[in-house]
Amino acid sequence: MNSNNPYILPDDLALSNFVKALALPVRICIVRYIIENGNAVKREQLAEIPYNLLTVNQHVNELKHLGILNSQTQNREITYSVNEPVFIKMSKYFLNLFEPIRQNVQEVSSTPKVKKPLVKKPATQMLPFGQYVRQRRKAAGLSQAELAERIQMDRALISKLETNKHPVRAEKLCVLAEALNAPLTELRQLYYQNKINELTLESLRD
Repeated sequence: MNSNNPYILPDDLALSNFVKALALPVRICIVRYIIENGNAVKREQLAEIPYNLLTVNQHVNELKHLGILNSQTQNREITYSVNEPVFIKMSKYFLNLFEPIRQNVQEVSSTPKVKKPLVKKPATQMLPFGQYVRQRRKAAGLSQAELAERIQMDRALISKLETNKHPVRAEKLCVLAEALNAPLTELRQLYYQNKINELTLESLRD
């Protein structure tokens, strides 16, 4: 890529390098796993990622070198986390690509036209994940103890999960969806949406 090209902005170069750094499924899997686990994963937990551990460690080191992951060592334990400011910045760069399209849409939409009735999206997409689980559990006629037994989880943790005080591990989503009789796609979408929202809010507080 020719960085001297006046048409190429510094943001373009940064976004291009960021996309290339994540252009492997194993790296996306690593980043997702860390986010799913509260954005703090110890080195030994990397063995749970469904790839060869040696391969995972190599990619983790490269992602750390590229500034996409951070690491912290305490009492000889290494903890990895996603570099949230970088992801937030890259998200803004990516959205800027579509700014001209958004402006064109606004210009077109400013033309008088017949109003169509609004179609409300399912409310579950906007719910906190814990509240969604609580609603589905009650709809299924399950107590917290019964749900805990079905997904092999402590009942006290179910209570914390429903008040968004305890995260559920991603590998529990399938069995949780089955126990709640909930669509797995809907459950996953809400789960990841909440994870992204949490990271965004934390970055804004900083």
